Amino acid sequence: MDLRNWNGVCLAFARSSYKRLLRDEHLGTIFDRADVYLLTGPARDSKYRQRLYVGEDVAFRLRLDQHYGNKRFWEQCFVLTTTDTSLDESLLLQLEDMLLHKAEAAGTIEIDNSPKSRTRQPVSAAKKSEAATFLDTSLRQFPLLGCSIFDAPAGPRAGHTNSRSASGGPQYRFVTALTNCLGRPSLKGFTVRKGSLARANAVASMREPNRRLRQALMDEGVLVPYGDQQLRLARDHEFNSPSQAASVMCAGNRNGLGDWKDDNGHRLAPPSRFHQRLKRRANAPSKWQVQMSELSLF
Repeated sequence: MDLRNWNGVCLAFARSSYKRLLRDEHLGTIFDRADVYLLTGPARDSKYRQRLYVGEDVAFRLRLDQHYGNKRFWEQCFVLTTTDTSLDESLLLQLEDMLLHKAEAAGTIEIDNSPKSRTRQPVSAAKKSEAATFLDTSLRQFPLLGCSIFDAPAGPRAGHTNSRSASGGPQYRFVTALTNCLGRPSLKGFTVRKGSLARANAVASMREPNRRLRQALMDEGVLVPYGDQQLRLARDHEFNSPSQAASVMCAGNRNGLGDWKDDNGHRLAPPSRFHQRLKRRANAPSKWQVQMSELSLF
């Protein structure tokens, strides 16, 4: 996606698509640039929502080739880069540190990185500010890419009243033509209540990790048939995030922070004007948007 006064590019793809994408003439140059990247997958410990590895390299293709063989856990890769050569080594290291600190602060992410043994050189205030601005703009696009790794549960805004669950927590509803769900923020993410209705038929563009989770819930009898066009949640189920919950229940790709609303119509977290602009632009073709299965490029 081409945004004014921003030279960044964000790429998201599934592990299963990696080898094929390397051969794509439109994307090959991205893998040869200086990139910061996130590898995400299932956590080994149930107390964590997801497992995360953060890396950076001026030769991303070579590094990811290594990770493809020696890091078997990852299912999705999210890449942050630029359209030019402005990402130098000091910026890459600063962005990597910021992402790791953000993951550590969340407290619900299993970090796969080993403790850093190298000593980092001091970074100027200007360089830190440049990195922070670039990262903030990039993270605002993550919901559009299906990345929920930093999608922390959010409570109601001050002054808002909510219906409350039996446990006392605020409840939110997600409703579409074939979806009617009730849920609430929980310790590990977002819990959807028993009896919630989901769409039966998944859209073709549904992201692969959510598609696999949805199928697993059907196989385990958590999502059961309800008429011809819907499924019903047979018991409460805790998802990793509001976005994952909304995406699985509607069988598509959703930003849960904007989709779940309380009885007063207030969102779980109100989207910024910047995010609304991204959504409008995402619906129109742009020179940075590539239509490809299991791939998002902004």
